[in-house]
Amino acid sequence: MLQYYFQGSHYVSILREIELSSQNLFYLPSSDGSSGLGQKIGTATNVRYRRHFFTIFTRHQLRNSDVPVEDLQSLAIPSGRKDTEYMRGISFYCPAESSNDPLSNPDGDRLDFAALCHHPEVSQLDNFANSFFDLDFFPGKYIEISPPAFCIGFPNKLTQIEHDFDTKNFSSKISWISLPYIIPLKSLDTNLETGIDGAQFFSELPFHPDGISGSPVFGMSYCSGGMQAILLGIVLRGGRKSLRFLNQQYIVNHLDDAISKIEHESKGTLERQRCRGVAIQETNRVSSRP
Repeated sequence: MLQYYFQGSHYVSILREIELSSQNLFYLPSSDGSSGLGQKIGTATNVRYRRHFFTIFTRHQLRNSDVPVEDLQSLAIPSGRKDTEYMRGISFYCPAESSNDPLSNPDGDRLDFAALCHHPEVSQLDNFANSFFDLDFFPGKYIEISPPAFCIGFPNKLTQIEHDFDTKNFSSKISWISLPYIIPLKSLDTNLETGIDGAQFFSELPFHPDGISGSPVFGMSYCSGGMQAILLGIVLRGGRKSLRFLNQQYIVNHLDDAISKIEHESKGTLERQRCRGVAIQETNRVSSRP
């Protein structure tokens, strides 16, 4: 479908990067992260930033679901290997300025943000790591954004559940069938308010796009002598004629804050491990005295 808007074989790598970054987000309460159907939360966006791998989306997607606040690390996205395999996060983040309850109403749209951080080892899984859009090269502002600009997500209207029963082995397989939906954007409305931009559609959609919150909004720009996809933001909410999205600068601000917390917690863990190691050595030394 994207090829309708882009012409030329040199866009193949760009198209693949864009398509892979838009993901279905699930809540999988089972301990192994693979059994059961789980609950589909909606659309999310995979990004790579400062050597960290994040799945980003909105807090209201969780608030509108049945995810308990104490089980936010059971959020997961498809791993890309098999239909029944998912990748969980190792930590959950929402803006520090928000309430202590990450599922409460955010104080303004620019705080309606959440992120799932993945283990650094995902960088070794080519088929999975390639689904993370690289934010380290974003231009920092809209520079020569050329048409087309578009949103790509997974509306609830186009999501189905498939039940496949194996008569030979008397087993069944339940999976989600979600079709990505691309919305070409006619115009961008920057700075609707701090951190929030908007976009108008070329024509009214045939259905209300419930489920596109968290979807990536992309534009195209000439960078370093060539065409490059630019992540403009993630969708906060949309209707049949327009959408609002959290812009790239605020996404980066939130991720910088998340990384600071991750690194602080990592240093704290290493310090606790070091202290335990010293205590064990001291205990062994004392116990070895004659």
